[in-house]
Amino acid sequence: MNDYDETACRLYATEYKDRTEDVDYYVALAKDVGGPVLELGCGDGRILLPIARAGIEVTGVDSSDEMLGRLQKKLREEPLEVRHRIAMTCADLKDSHKLGWPESRLIIAPFNLLLHFHDPDDIVTLLQSISLFAAPDAILAFDVNILSPGVMTSYGSEMKAGHRVAYIDETPVVSWEEASWDPVRQARQVRYVYQWPDGRTESLDFDLRVYGIPELAAMLHEGGWKIEGIWGSFQGAEVGSETTRVIVQCSLQSGKEE
Repeated sequence: MNDYDETACRLYATEYKDRTEDVDYYVALAKDVGGPVLELGCGDGRILLPIARAGIEVTGVDSSDEMLGRLQKKLREEPLEVRHRIAMTCADLKDSHKLGWPESRLIIAPFNLLLHFHDPDDIVTLLQSISLFAAPDAILAFDVNILSPGVMTSYGSEMKAGHRVAYIDETPVVSWEEASWDPVRQARQVRYVYQWPDGRTESLDFDLRVYGIPELAAMLHEGGWKIEGIWGSFQGAEVGSETTRVIVQCSLQSGKEE
């Protein structure tokens, strides 16, 4: 799992501040299912805070003290009733078998969280752990990039995206994306580079293990979950050969014993 330092947290917030379609999806799902909600990899609260603002209790788990520190600062600006709906804990999800979880009706793992696990056994352990503390009617929802013919075509060689202007603390910086694909490890390395007006650069790096749908289904089954729905967009598009990201909803394989 990424252990973001202060620089990485700042760049992450800059890169994804305008990403909202997943926020809308998970907030709507939380309203539909009800709480409590458990968010795995909550970061600085990009999704967690809107869920709490919608009146739903939510617990956020993240491995980065820096990310949770940024969330804590945001909470100071929130009304008391929103703050009271939020709990957070710093923990490495690879050690999930050692952790306790609040009983939750909705468990979410947004925005490629599972791809930070390069060992499928770690994903299975996580899935088994959360199944033990999920409510009997719990839903697990997540979204990930997947291996598909369309993805393999785009990942087949190194890529450097065009330059654009980003703003960090109101300062305009030149930004671009570099990416490469390791077919042996089934991993995509992504680097977002930011060049400041004085010429210095900073970067935000990801190393993601990408899985196919059959692999995801096998890990979910072994972890105690079954797929109830899988879509090719947050708007419910069908999964096709050109699909690059899937949104998955799961339920427990069997009812939880009382």
